Amino acid sequence: MLNKSVLGFLLLAASAVQAESANPLYAGLVLQSNTLKINTVSGNAKFEPAMTGVALGYEFADYFALEGRALKDSNSDELGPVKVKVNSQFQVQLRAHYPVLEQVRVYATLSHVRSNYEMRVTPNGSGGYAVRFDQSGAGYAAGVEYLLTPQWKVAVEQQWLPEEDLNDRLTGTGINADAKALTFTASYAF
Repeated sequence: MLNKSVLGFLLLAASAVQAESANPLYAGLVLQSNTLKINTVSGNAKFEPAMTGVALGYEFADYFALEGRALKDSNSDELGPVKVKVNSQFQVQLRAHYPVLEQVRVYATLSHVRSNYEMRVTPNGSGGYAVRFDQSGAGYAAGVEYLLTPQWKVAVEQQWLPEEDLNDRLTGTGINADAKALTFTASYAF
Protein backbone atom coordinates (compact mmCIF):
# COMPACT_ATOMS: atom_id res chain seq x y z
CA MET A 1 0.00 0.00 0.00
CA LEU A 2 2.82 2.39 0.90
CA ASN A 3 4.60 1.73 -2.45
CA LYS A 4 1.41 2.62 -4.36
CA SER A 5 1.00 5.83 -2.33
CA VAL A 6 4.59 6.90 -2.96
CA LEU A 7 4.28 6.09 -6.66
CA GLY A 8 1.01 8.05 -6.90
CA PHE A 9 2.62 11.06 -5.23
CA LEU A 10 5.59 10.93 -7.61
CA LEU A 11 3.26 10.80 -10.62
CA LEU A 12 1.31 13.82 -9.37
CA ALA A 13 4.50 15.75 -8.69
CA ALA A 14 5.82 14.89 -12.15
CA SER A 15 2.66 16.11 -13.86
CA ALA A 16 2.78 19.43 -12.02
CA VAL A 17 6.24 20.43 -13.27
CA GLN A 18 6.72 22.21 -16.61
CA ALA A 19 9.12 20.61 -19.08
CA GLU A 20 12.33 22.59 -19.50
CA SER A 21 14.01 20.33 -22.04
CA ALA A 22 13.94 21.27 -25.74
CA ASN A 23 12.73 17.74 -26.56
CA PRO A 24 10.90 16.51 -23.45
CA LEU A 25 9.00 13.54 -24.94
CA TYR A 26 10.96 10.46 -26.05
CA ALA A 27 10.29 6.91 -27.20
CA GLY A 28 12.67 4.01 -27.56
CA LEU A 29 13.43 0.33 -27.94
CA VAL A 30 14.59 -1.78 -25.00
CA LEU A 31 16.67 -4.97 -24.92
CA GLN A 32 16.90 -6.53 -21.46
CA SER A 33 18.86 -9.55 -20.26
CA ASN A 34 17.39 -10.81 -16.98
CA THR A 35 19.39 -12.79 -14.46
CA LEU A 36 17.43 -14.88 -11.99
CA LYS A 37 19.62 -16.70 -9.48
CA ILE A 38 17.98 -19.49 -7.53
CA ASN A 39 19.90 -20.44 -4.38
CA THR A 40 19.20 -23.80 -2.73
CA VAL A 41 20.84 -25.93 -0.08
CA SER A 42 22.01 -28.37 -2.75
CA GLY A 43 23.39 -25.73 -5.13
CA ASN A 44 22.65 -22.68 -7.23
CA ALA A 45 21.06 -22.18 -10.62
CA LYS A 46 21.27 -19.10 -12.85
CA PHE A 47 18.68 -18.38 -15.54
CA GLU A 48 19.14 -15.58 -18.10
CA PRO A 49 16.00 -15.06 -20.20
CA ALA A 50 16.05 -12.06 -22.58
CA MET A 51 13.26 -9.58 -23.28
CA THR A 52 12.51 -6.85 -25.82
CA GLY A 53 10.13 -3.94 -25.54
CA VAL A 54 9.37 -0.27 -25.85
CA ALA A 55 9.83 2.76 -23.59
CA LEU A 56 7.98 6.07 -23.49
CA GLY A 57 9.32 8.90 -21.36
CA TYR A 58 8.94 12.54 -20.49
CA GLU A 59 11.76 14.77 -19.20
CA PHE A 60 9.84 17.13 -16.95
CA ALA A 61 12.84 19.08 -15.59
CA ASP A 62 16.54 19.50 -16.30
CA TYR A 63 17.49 16.50 -14.19
CA PHE A 64 14.33 14.36 -13.96
CA ALA A 65 12.25 12.12 -16.22
CA LEU A 66 9.27 9.83 -15.88
CA GLU A 67 9.41 6.69 -18.04
CA GLY A 68 7.18 3.70 -18.70
CA ARG A 69 8.36 0.42 -20.20
CA ALA A 70 6.52 -2.60 -21.57
CA LEU A 71 8.59 -5.72 -22.29
CA LYS A 72 7.75 -9.14 -23.69
CA ASP A 73 9.75 -12.35 -23.62
CA SER A 74 12.17 -13.10 -26.42
CA ASN A 75 13.32 -16.47 -25.13
CA SER A 76 13.29 -18.75 -22.11
CA ASP A 77 16.28 -20.17 -20.34
CA GLU A 78 16.63 -23.80 -19.39
CA LEU A 79 18.82 -25.58 -16.88
CA GLY A 80 18.33 -29.32 -16.50
CA PRO A 81 14.65 -30.11 -16.00
CA VAL A 82 13.73 -26.49 -15.10
CA LYS A 83 12.75 -23.88 -17.70
CA VAL A 84 12.20 -20.22 -16.68
CA LYS A 85 10.44 -17.62 -18.80
CA VAL A 86 9.52 -14.00 -18.07
CA ASN A 87 6.31 -13.63 -20.10
CA SER A 88 5.93 -9.86 -19.64
CA GLN A 89 7.18 -6.98 -17.56
CA PHE A 90 5.83 -3.47 -17.01
CA GLN A 91 7.78 -0.66 -15.34
CA VAL A 92 7.08 2.91 -14.30
CA GLN A 93 10.31 4.74 -13.45
CA LEU A 94 11.22 8.05 -11.91
CA ARG A 95 14.69 8.87 -13.19
CA ALA A 96 17.23 11.42 -11.93
CA HIS A 97 20.07 12.11 -14.35
CA TYR A 98 23.15 14.32 -14.19
CA PRO A 99 25.52 15.34 -17.00
CA VAL A 100 29.15 14.40 -16.36
CA LEU A 101 30.32 15.41 -19.86
CA GLU A 102 28.58 17.34 -22.63
CA GLN A 103 27.16 14.15 -24.17
CA VAL A 104 27.26 11.75 -21.21
CA ARG A 105 24.79 11.55 -18.33
CA VAL A 106 24.70 9.19 -15.38
CA TYR A 107 21.35 8.35 -13.85
CA ALA A 108 19.53 6.44 -11.15
CA THR A 109 15.94 5.21 -11.19
CA LEU A 110 13.31 4.22 -8.69
CA SER A 111 10.57 2.14 -10.26
CA HIS A 112 7.50 0.03 -9.76
CA VAL A 113 7.97 -3.28 -11.63
CA ARG A 114 5.38 -5.95 -12.39
CA SER A 115 6.64 -9.21 -13.95
CA ASN A 116 4.82 -12.35 -15.05
CA TYR A 117 6.96 -15.48 -14.64
CA GLU A 118 6.48 -19.02 -15.88
CA MET A 119 8.48 -21.93 -14.44
CA ARG A 120 8.17 -25.34 -16.07
CA VAL A 121 9.62 -28.43 -14.39
CA THR A 122 9.93 -31.81 -16.18
CA PRO A 123 11.86 -34.06 -13.77
CA ASN A 124 11.95 -37.15 -16.00
CA GLY A 125 11.99 -35.41 -19.37
CA SER A 126 8.22 -35.68 -19.75
CA GLY A 127 5.13 -34.79 -17.78
CA GLY A 128 5.98 -32.35 -15.03
CA TYR A 129 4.16 -29.15 -14.20
CA ALA A 130 4.13 -25.44 -14.96
CA VAL A 131 3.61 -22.56 -12.54
CA ARG A 132 2.73 -19.00 -13.61
CA PHE A 133 2.78 -16.12 -11.16
CA ASP A 134 3.06 -12.35 -10.99
CA GLN A 135 5.67 -10.50 -9.01
CA SER A 136 5.55 -6.77 -8.32
CA GLY A 137 7.34 -4.27 -6.17
CA ALA A 138 9.96 -1.57 -6.07
CA GLY A 139 13.08 -1.78 -8.20
CA TYR A 140 16.00 0.51 -8.77
CA ALA A 141 18.74 0.99 -11.34
CA ALA A 142 21.93 2.88 -12.17
CA GLY A 143 22.94 3.71 -15.70
CA VAL A 144 24.94 5.73 -18.21
CA GLU A 145 23.37 7.52 -21.17
CA TYR A 146 25.19 8.81 -24.26
CA LEU A 147 23.61 11.57 -26.38
CA LEU A 148 24.46 10.78 -30.01
CA THR A 149 22.60 13.91 -31.20
CA PRO A 150 20.13 16.21 -29.43
CA GLN A 151 17.36 13.74 -30.42
CA TRP A 152 19.07 10.30 -30.38
CA LYS A 153 20.47 8.69 -27.24
CA VAL A 154 21.60 5.22 -26.13
CA ALA A 155 21.91 3.92 -22.58
CA VAL A 156 23.01 0.92 -20.57
CA GLU A 157 21.81 0.26 -17.04
CA GLN A 158 21.96 -2.32 -14.29
CA GLN A 159 18.57 -2.98 -12.64
CA TRP A 160 17.79 -4.67 -9.36
CA LEU A 161 14.30 -6.12 -9.67
CA PRO A 162 11.89 -7.00 -6.86
CA GLU A 163 12.03 -10.57 -5.68
CA GLU A 164 9.95 -10.37 -2.48
CA ASP A 165 6.92 -12.12 -4.01
CA LEU A 166 9.11 -14.85 -5.45
CA ASN A 167 10.88 -15.39 -2.13
CA ASP A 168 7.51 -15.42 -0.32
CA ARG A 169 6.36 -18.22 -2.65
CA LEU A 170 9.52 -20.18 -1.91
CA THR A 171 9.43 -19.75 1.90
CA GLY A 172 9.88 -23.07 3.65
CA THR A 173 11.44 -24.71 0.59
CA GLY A 174 15.04 -23.77 1.37
CA ILE A 175 15.15 -21.72 -1.85
CA ASN A 176 15.59 -17.99 -2.35
CA ALA A 177 16.00 -15.87 -5.48
CA ASP A 178 17.89 -12.82 -6.68
CA ALA A 179 16.59 -10.94 -9.74
CA LYS A 180 18.63 -8.46 -11.79
CA ALA A 181 18.67 -7.18 -15.37
CA LEU A 182 21.15 -5.58 -17.73
CA THR A 183 19.24 -3.23 -20.02
CA PHE A 184 20.17 -1.46 -23.26
CA THR A 185 17.98 1.30 -24.71
CA ALA A 186 18.01 3.42 -27.85
CA SER A 187 15.58 6.33 -27.92
CA TYR A 188 14.53 9.33 -29.96
CA ALA A 189 13.31 12.65 -28.48
CA PHE A 190 10.45 14.46 -30.23
